[in-house]
Amino acid sequence: MWKNNSISLIFIVLICTSFWGLFGHSKIILTIPFFYFIADSFLKKSYFKWNLLIVFLFLLISTYSAYINRGQSFYDSIRCAEFGNVFYIAMYFYLLYMCFSIEKVERSIFILATLFSICYVFQYMVYPREIFVFLNSNEDEHRFRLVGQAVASLGYFFSINKYLVDKNKKYIPLIILCFIVIVMLGFRTMLIASIFVTFILVVRIYGFSRKIIVPFLAMILILVVVVQIPFIQDVIARMFERQQTDSFEDSDYIRILQLDYYMNNHFKNIWEFIFGSGIPYPSSDYGYYMYSFHQRDQYGYITGTSITGWFDWGLIGLSWVAGIPTVLAMIAYAIRAYFLKVFSQYYYIGCWFLYLLLVSPLTIEFFREGAFVFHGIALYIVEKAHLEYKRDSILSRKNG
Repeated sequence: MWKNNSISLIFIVLICTSFWGLFGHSKIILTIPFFYFIADSFLKKSYFKWNLLIVFLFLLISTYSAYINRGQSFYDSIRCAEFGNVFYIAMYFYLLYMCFSIEKVERSIFILATLFSICYVFQYMVYPREIFVFLNSNEDEHRFRLVGQAVASLGYFFSINKYLVDKNKKYIPLIILCFIVIVMLGFRTMLIASIFVTFILVVRIYGFSRKIIVPFLAMILILVVVVQIPFIQDVIARMFERQQTDSFEDSDYIRILQLDYYMNNHFKNIWEFIFGSGIPYPSSDYGYYMYSFHQRDQYGYITGTSITGWFDWGLIGLSWVAGIPTVLAMIAYAIRAYFLKVFSQYYYIGCWFLYLLLVSPLTIEFFREGAFVFHGIALYIVEKAHLEYKRDSILSRKNG
């Protein structure tokens, strides 16, 4: 049926991400229909319902903190792009309501990851001409991010996992394509974390046995092939160039200055430190104070940084504005997803969340625009997979 097949899910994801930014930034108003599915879930048992509701609760408390301590109205707080972005995790409740099969959701991931990667490579080829809305574009370094780019890393771990388990060669092109996108994004942390978590994924599937030799040789071969591509060599060269200037040993490094500001000058009281000063809305007085020294693009969105740039500190920075409990609740559902028992063909979900946690102390990849759509999808898959694992375990014990 149309209502719960792969095509409908792909269509909804593309609407939520404005087709990777082809039609502008994600629209906060599009989260409103999801509240029906959240309400419907209250009387139903699910693994991540309360994790996500706690995230929503403490995010709302941070808006009250912004009103009390910074004079930013509740209306301005909920209009923040970062605020609305979080509520797209309600995709989890939509999938619960519609009862999608894992197979249909995974088919959607395969198509969406392929589609995004092709779009990203195309945008890279025509850069700086803007086809899709750029997030944090840097023309000097030929770097940009797109709405929903988290699907590239999800697609990468998904395709590796499926290939290792099913030995289906159709996943190999997606592995290469998604890995190329991860490299093209130009983050050292993402490149290192993707390799490290790939190692974790292979070991989880095969254990420490001779079976891991072939996958590791294949990984090395793919890495060697990818780095031979001329524009990939340019990306890697720019990574090393930034390493010379972006160093915590430099007292004038912007992240050192930001940390000093937030630890010593930003918060007005201990409660604001705990619950956050609120996500700034650029047009409010509080937002003007927080963003007045930042560079902006033609849409008014922040592209540069300054001493008040909380987003340069990833999840740590998010805790400064959205509150420590909000971020801890996010980390909690990611860790829970990793440790839920599932069959080996679903290990990629936990590994993807591990990857996001590893790269997000200094990047916003965990909560970049469009990411929470895929958080919701991933949580739904791992929950369904865990239930499948439990049913099989019970049947095995009965038949044993």
